[in-house]
Amino acid sequence: MSQNDEHGQSLTPGAQRLVETALRKQKESQQAKLGVYHWLLALLERHGPMAEELVRGLAASMLRQSLYTQLQQGNAGDPLEPESVVSQAVERAKGRGKQQASERDLAAVILSSAGY
Repeated sequence: MSQNDEHGQSLTPGAQRLVETALRKQKESQQAKLGVYHWLLALLERHGPMAEELVRGLAASMLRQSLYTQLQQGNAGDPLEPESVVSQAVERAKGRGKQQASERDLAAVILSSAGY
């Protein structure tokens, strides 16, 4: 695992993969900051149907294409650090009585940060 080792115990394996995917999207786009569009793209690629379930009217495939275009044009959206996403997701999980944050907890934080 990469820079999120310190969060390994607080995330389910699937949630860890989602964080790693977002970090990989940042690296692939060669942008200095991890942005909300990296997170959204990682979420939609891994869990498009779940995102559509959480946000009525969200069309994952259309949004994914728009995000690819934005990233290609150098626009990553507002900065969104992994530590912030993970800590908010862990708080959501604890509120549900869970020890670890799941993909769904991360998805709720990512979608909320993106204004959905």
